[in-house]
Amino acid sequence: MTIDIQKVRVEEVEALQKISIETFGDTFGADNSSEDLDQYYQKAYNFKQLTSEITNDASYFFFAKQADQLVGYLKVNIDEVQSEKMGSDTLEVERFYVRQQFKRLGIGSRLMQQHLRLHKKTTNVKFG
Repeated sequence: MTIDIQKVRVEEVEALQKISIETFGDTFGADNSSEDLDQYYQKAYNFKQLTSEITNDASYFFFAKQADQLVGYLKVNIDEVQSEKMGSDTLEVERFYVRQQFKRLGIGSRLMQQHLRLHKKTTNVKFG
């Protein structure tokens, strides 16, 4: 199976919104009321919020695609946009989701490899 990892573009906000809501619901839906989920979706995954995050130079979004089908995504933060300040030599993984039917196929590993490549490129930390 060939998995392509691609940086999310602003014109892909709707696709990001759709997979974000789907995968968050799959992951946390059983533990939350539909009202709580809807409230979170409206706050975290609205078009304006996602566009702001995608265009922020301190946030990175990547799609995982198989044969042009969107199967997962990753969001990484540096510097001031980290939810917990960890310093400029650290990348925070804020969101890391794979669609239910594509789990256990190595897609998460490919997304994590992208995170490590980005970390090497954007920080002074060396991996041994």
